[in-house]
Amino acid sequence: MFSRMLSLVANMSRQFRFAVVLATSIGVACGSVRAQEPKLDYFRIGTGSPAGTYFPVGELLGGIISLPPGAAKCEPGGHCGVPGLIAVAQDSPGSVANVADVAGGRYDSALVQADVVHAAFYGENLFATHGGFPDLRVIANLYTETMHLVARKGANIASVGDLKGKRVSVDTPQSGTHRNAFLILEAFGIERTQISLSEVNFEQASDQLLAGKLDAFFLMTGFPASGISALMASDTVVIVPIKGKVADTLRREHPYFLTSAIPANTYANLDEVTSLGVGAQWVVRGDQSEQRVHDIARALWHPTARETLDAGHPRAHEISVETALHGVSIPLHAGALRFYLEAGILE
Repeated sequence: MFSRMLSLVANMSRQFRFAVVLATSIGVACGSVRAQEPKLDYFRIGTGSPAGTYFPVGELLGGIISLPPGAAKCEPGGHCGVPGLIAVAQDSPGSVANVADVAGGRYDSALVQADVVHAAFYGENLFATHGGFPDLRVIANLYTETMHLVARKGANIASVGDLKGKRVSVDTPQSGTHRNAFLILEAFGIERTQISLSEVNFEQASDQLLAGKLDAFFLMTGFPASGISALMASDTVVIVPIKGKVADTLRREHPYFLTSAIPANTYANLDEVTSLGVGAQWVVRGDQSEQRVHDIARALWHPTARETLDAGHPRAHEISVETALHGVSIPLHAGALRFYLEAGILE
């Protein structure tokens, strides 16, 4: 059964890099397959760069909600996913692209920054020309992402203000980092014309920084991010704080910004760094089946999922039903809403 299932997945479109999350926390039944197996149901989760946090967290979520035919069901020693569901985590350019791809049906769901979710639903900022995506819905708030301002040692960058006259990447326009980076630069009085602007993804920015072709880059991601871990281990870069009165004013003007500290030793050669953060939220289209999304929410918050979350990426430790509704500024999906009402989380 599983070899046939993996063959089906292997023949899916190759235009995306993906990871099929079948093994994570799934106990495979050794006995015979039940007479009536649920129909296979593939569920694609748009994430981000494999060097960031969305991708590994997406894999964890996929493992939790998947329950392929033949796997032990929700019983002692079993798995409490959605019967027949196989979740596929796919990498992507980031939050902005994820919203468009969920709306367009390329993904069934995606991880998106809270500020991007709000702007997309209400048609604000970079989504103003689209008229918004009013069919966007939330399953849950997950964890806090933190802005990493990474600078090359020797570039004499100790604060945001030091970026004037430097070569700086703000990530691609399809990412959530892009808009946040410009908000930060503007708040600190730095205009686009005062930096040598680059709009490349993390992998390209990292390579250019190491080659001496870039002085700094922004990346909004949960910590620790594997790509930044590799950079910090090289002892050739520093993470620059984003703090002070300007940062406080920015948080007041844009309430989705949070104060977020990267603890000492999160990365090699790092003392604690204060920065800004935003929530990461799991979104779907409103036309997704109410029962399907209800079952996904039930699987996500089932007690058996805790072990998988705690054994995975460090940011997954933050994923908790107690904070599932924090910072949610658009409607919940009807299936998620039903789950939270049934569970007594909403009244």
